[in-house]
Amino acid sequence: MAEIEDLITSRISGVKRVPLPKIKAGLVGFGEVNSPRDLIERKLARAREALEGLGLELVTTTPVSDDPAGHDEARARDDLAQQDFDL
Repeated sequence: MAEIEDLITSRISGVKRVPLPKIKAGLVGFGEVNSPRDLIERKLARAREALEGLGLELVTTTPVSDDPAGHDEARARDDLAQQDFDL
């Protein structure tokens, strides 16, 4: 996949190519509480594929809905807090 390698490299002084460090990012899919869960999961899968295609390493958790009690949000924060990532 030379295209991806070229995408995640930078040019220094216009001469030498230096690979960028791997970026590890947290990703949380979310949707409105009445949205079908499978719709949210399909959209999250497409987003994950696109980001990984750009060379990102992803840390994920299951999708979050806007439940009034905030249970999904709290769970996602707890899940991600136990993992190490850059952004």
